[in-house]
Amino acid sequence: PTHDIVLDAWRIEVARSEEDKDLMSALYQFGYKFGGLISGFVALMMAAGAIKHSIPGDFNLTNVQEVEDAMNESGLDVRR
Repeated sequence: PTHDIVLDAWRIEVARSEEDKDLMSALYQFGYKFGGLISGFVALMMAAGAIKHSIPGDFNLTNVQEVEDAMNESGLDVRR
């Protein structure tokens, strides 16, 4: 049997009242949707991390002198 059949049977056996069955059913659905949301989010973040530095033309717009200036005591000169 699949896990949903087993969980349905367990929920029916454990629930003491109709309210308990309703609550357990709602929590099961919430967990199912939340699990799908989290797995989709993780897949999206993994794909974004994998593609981050693999796009042609994706480069850093600073040069060596700017990096060295930022590391010096003077820091960055930010103007707005």
